[in-house]
Amino acid sequence: MSHLPDDALVEVMQYLDVPDLLSCRLVCKRLAALALHRDAWRHRQLACSDRYLCVALRLAPCLDKAELQLPLRGRLMIATTTTCAVAELKLTTGCAKRGAMQAALLTRHQASLGRLKRLSLVFGDEDTSPCPWLLFWTVASTSGLESLVILGFPSRFDRISKKRKYLPDRPVSSPSLKIFRCDFHRKSASFVHFILAEHAETLRDVSIPTMTSPSDPVTASLLASIPNLSGLACPLLPGLDALAGRVKEGLCYAQLVVSSAMRPFAPAAADFLRRANDLWAFTLSIDSGDDVALELVEALVSSGGSEVREVGLQGSLCALGVLQQMIGKLTLLPSLRVLKLQGPPAGPRCVHGWLHCDAVKRLMYENRRVRLFAYDHLPRHCQDALCPDCMTGCRRTVLSQCSQLMNRVVDNVADCYNSASGKRRMIREEDMIDIYMAPF
Repeated sequence: MSHLPDDALVEVMQYLDVPDLLSCRLVCKRLAALALHRDAWRHRQLACSDRYLCVALRLAPCLDKAELQLPLRGRLMIATTTTCAVAELKLTTGCAKRGAMQAALLTRHQASLGRLKRLSLVFGDEDTSPCPWLLFWTVASTSGLESLVILGFPSRFDRISKKRKYLPDRPVSSPSLKIFRCDFHRKSASFVHFILAEHAETLRDVSIPTMTSPSDPVTASLLASIPNLSGLACPLLPGLDALAGRVKEGLCYAQLVVSSAMRPFAPAAADFLRRANDLWAFTLSIDSGDDVALELVEALVSSGGSEVREVGLQGSLCALGVLQQMIGKLTLLPSLRVLKLQGPPAGPRCVHGWLHCDAVKRLMYENRRVRLFAYDHLPRHCQDALCPDCMTGCRRTVLSQCSQLMNRVVDNVADCYNSASGKRRMIREEDMIDIYMAPF
């Protein structure tokens, strides 16, 4: 082993578990030094439950990802004084009054180490304590971030924001954010608008899901001012039609959240879909307002020249009959290649059940290139308690219609495209922010 170069040894150490890697420090001086090489640690991910997290924070030069449960007990000093620079930091807090303050300290410290690129903040649903303003001031003023995800915005944030200043006075010196997600509602609107405005030059994927009805037209205008926007998930917004021009400039994926409270903004959203002929993928998440969702699908297919390749219908709260009407409209999309479905609890319990729906069957027969993808990891056939469709026994017949259509069911959307074409333009789930594809 003494004849092997250092690069070869470090390459091998990348595949060792953390305890084995740390054990190398006891072998000899050379391996002790190489065990702390950056390349041996830069790809590793450690969670708060990992027993070696404290050791890694003391010794390791860097990590790819660190997940911490706040507030920290007994490890705060280690976490805020470590020289271990992480590229992704995920902080989950269950007590905002203490946890958010620690999150601000950890974020500021990791940003000072110069490697922090991705930050996730997760607040518990039961969190009702006031959130310190320092955390959001720190997040808004942190430079160099490329991804920011905030889940479960604090429920009492509006009370603190009236008493404390939580946004920086000066604009961001160097915009860097590419991916941004934050639950969008009245309490978080000012923070969302600040991020959209200050990072407009670099933002690429924006997800601001909500089931409420935001009525501020500023949001749509800020989204329309993002020059490189390629993916968007948002509720129906006033002025959403202003985004139609962004489709030709690169916006290729859109996900709209629909509820009955958003009915006044349906005309603007329908106008956006009628004009967005170059849209590549579209998903509709239906909370309520089945008639509004049907109107949007009709607007999507009305132009006749749409380039939409993927359509997702997340209708867990939608009437099955209305969902089938939407599927029936999709026969007018000539470029459709993938149909993603999520039905209500009373809908099909397996993929085979979907193939017995008249609308799905008609779509797949009229468009032979359509592939079916089912959300929620539905089984292809019922195993124990058979549904009425599985009880017919048609799946056992090789030449039956269901058996032929089952060959066009996929478990991975990327399998629907020709892998031999290196220049194809496609939306892969691993390329988009993963919360786009998950139901809201």
